Amino acid sequence: MVIDRNYILFSSALSELAAQTCSVGLGHSESELFMKRVYDEYLLTSYPEPNVNWIKSIPLDVKSWMVNVIQENFLFMNKKPKWVGGASWRFIDDVPMIFISQIEFESNEIMDKNLSSGDVLYIFSGRNYIVDGWELIIKMIKQDKNAIGTSYID
Repeated sequence: MVIDRNYILFSSALSELAAQTCSVGLGHSESELFMKRVYDEYLLTSYPEPNVNWIKSIPLDVKSWMVNVIQENFLFMNKKPKWVGGASWRFIDDVPMIFISQIEFESNEIMDKNLSSGDVLYIFSGRNYIVDGWELIIKMIKQDKNAIGTSYID
């Protein structure tokens, strides 16, 4: 297995900017196809090859390009998610889904007895293109205010 050092530097820089600018987490395996697609697009530009100096400071023109890619791809219906744990996102293949909303499970008798208060569901939606058009896909992320971790719900 060959490890592409430039890809690692690029994806680390993009991940950091995505978290800072749009509350997007790109650490989950589902984001790999998106990262690969964006890296391949970057290689077609005239921007410089990623290098170790990017750890401290991404060149301004590259940073601007990355922020533009993030803002064009990571969309939300009304507001960005407010993560209780680490930022994340859902994808259909190499396309980020649209963040719709989040629902917080309240602490009350019904929830405490039957479900789990403190859970927060993040709802994402997207189009999956098929022969006759497209179908609506809904995916979720669950985080718990009282525990560490993220669950992915399809």
